[in-house]
Amino acid sequence: MKTVTDSDILNLSMMTDYSSVHEIFNEYQANRMNFENNELEIKFLYECGSAFQEERHLVRQVIHPMTDDDYLSEYCYLLLQHKFELLNKQKQAEIINVYLRSVTNLGANYADAFRTSSAIQMFTKALKHDDHFDVAISGLLFAIDRHYTMFDYHGHAELFNYMFQLVQQFDTNRAKKVAAAELGSYFEGLKEHFENLKESFMKQSWYDPYAKFELMSKNNSFKYWSCRNTLFLNNLNDLGAFRQASFDIDLSNLLSKEFLESTVGGWLNSLIVSYQRSRKQVFILKQSRKADIEGVQREFIWLYGFFDKAAYIINKYFKLGIKDEKVNFYSIWNSERIQQIPNTFLHDLFWLQKEEKNHRYNGLISPDAIKMDLVRNIIEHRHIVSTTENGEISYTKLIGVSIHLLLVIRHMLMSLVGTIYVEEQSSDIPEKKRLIKMSEFDLY
Repeated sequence: MKTVTDSDILNLSMMTDYSSVHEIFNEYQANRMNFENNELEIKFLYECGSAFQEERHLVRQVIHPMTDDDYLSEYCYLLLQHKFELLNKQKQAEIINVYLRSVTNLGANYADAFRTSSAIQMFTKALKHDDHFDVAISGLLFAIDRHYTMFDYHGHAELFNYMFQLVQQFDTNRAKKVAAAELGSYFEGLKEHFENLKESFMKQSWYDPYAKFELMSKNNSFKYWSCRNTLFLNNLNDLGAFRQASFDIDLSNLLSKEFLESTVGGWLNSLIVSYQRSRKQVFILKQSRKADIEGVQREFIWLYGFFDKAAYIINKYFKLGIKDEKVNFYSIWNSERIQQIPNTFLHDLFWLQKEEKNHRYNGLISPDAIKMDLVRNIIEHRHIVSTTENGEISYTKLIGVSIHLLLVIRHMLMSLVGTIYVEEQSSDIPEKKRLIKMSEFDLY
């Protein structure tokens, strides 16, 4: 077993032969590497993630990543963040810059794959550590401005002011000092653009220059808990636990009456109502002084079934023709028809399936998804849950994994609504023909 040292990490960072990086990473996956400390393993994962990211952009020139190899970079960054969170605060402080770069790089990867909700969450996570972090500001602005079809700051004073403040936080002088002249020039132009926009908005009745998002005060309410855990079904909640983000989307404001009155529309609405019920129930179970093991297990298994319920809706909506008994969150992506549909939210759902569910074909899956699958296996097959921390899985951990599953389902539902929203907006309804390709955007 090879022991990895600082010099090995340095050599890895300078490698230009990506096939060699793949060979080294294969050794890591085969557990044939030993690290002198956890910080070295984190640095190793960062260098591998960066190399795979460069390979995808510069060598393979992948625009819309679809294969397992395209996911290697994301996998490294997710695993890095998981291992970082296991360190004590002193060790975290020593390698915080590596962590922040990995978070923003992962956000950029998500943006490239049109996984905008995930991208925004990564960029905002980085900005919580450093609100002047240039690359995170740039990525967040880009994600809001260029990708979110349901985000429009023209007519939304709080959102525009939020973006305007982000631009003002960027330090162009600092960027130039660290040899990021191109980024500094970009932001100088962006500042000018937003200042001109603000000047024009000042003349319009809807704009209030003092309007701003208000962070909710910490309390024990269901509304605060949902907002803090990013569980509300709206795009603004991705940005933070703001009072203005404490609501669920109204489908009647997004989707046509014809669709909502259809059978598929009824299924989608029922799925959202079921999510809202489970969200409230998990909150009640968490707040209860008495552990209700059976109750949490029921909610977890019920929520886990949402993936296949979403697949059923996709199969019927796009008329994929898969038999009902064979429809699941894996099988729908085998359809040649679905692979040809240019819809960025649908692309997001594809990668959500790869990251959270599709570990049967490869070992590339998020650490949180591994936990969820383990819990599901225990509940369905072994049924061993303890109210103490000494059991195979404790009640406290079961609650935590259930909250994470709620977040994943929330993400899936938002992308499912977005998928149908795009189809409704970009199709000529009488002839059912697409008018525009929603996936043709410039990449960050």
